[in-house]
Amino acid sequence: MMSFLMQLADIRHLSIQQLFSRSCCRACEQQLALYDTIPLLSFIVLKGYCRHCHSPIPKDLFIAEIIGGCIVILPIYATLFLNTTLFYTISFLLLVMMFQDIRCLIVPHRFLFLLFTCSLFLTGLSSFTLKQFVLMAVLLVCSLCLHRYIGMGDFKLLMTLSILLPPSFLLFIIWLTFPIGLLLFPLFYYCRFFSPPHYPLVPAIYLSFNVVAFFYPTLLALLGGII
Repeated sequence: MMSFLMQLADIRHLSIQQLFSRSCCRACEQQLALYDTIPLLSFIVLKGYCRHCHSPIPKDLFIAEIIGGCIVILPIYATLFLNTTLFYTISFLLLVMMFQDIRCLIVPHRFLFLLFTCSLFLTGLSSFTLKQFVLMAVLLVCSLCLHRYIGMGDFKLLMTLSILLPPSFLLFIIWLTFPIGLLLFPLFYYCRFFSPPHYPLVPAIYLSFNVVAFFYPTLLALLGGII
């Protein structure tokens, strides 16, 4: 799953045929054999280098597969306060957008569209409430007022999530995003993941989503009267 989504993020000119083809090397664009697409194991066996052109395999692919594996097993060992299918869908797509935001400081429209499309099947627009509409309208106004400080892609992502998630759930995500982003700042600055004044905010949104998904009742008990 992560190999496919990361490949989907790298394709500049997307076509239907590419959606049904196996992953390719980013350097030589050679299609990988099935035994070279085994999660984690193929990277270890190849020692991090392409079998064909011997170029280094980007480490973000390896890290994405590790985190993706953790996403799959995490609900087994911890209580999840969100529909499991919805959690997997949002978490996988946010993870890919996180790496794209770190690498390119963009939030790809194709994943926002995919997230919106999934919302039609998982929740249905018939369950869209007035509170969600108001929250989306507030986010739209904020995007117009704060676009110099926060990227439009981040606001588009939050507006898309407002269709999928209850308003209080999303408000907790927004509330936690900025403290988490502040905690990540030294790490990102040290690793040179961004160039000031631009800063990737999707990693903080991704982490805050997971925190709320597993600690939603606790947050309601602590801040339910405020948010």
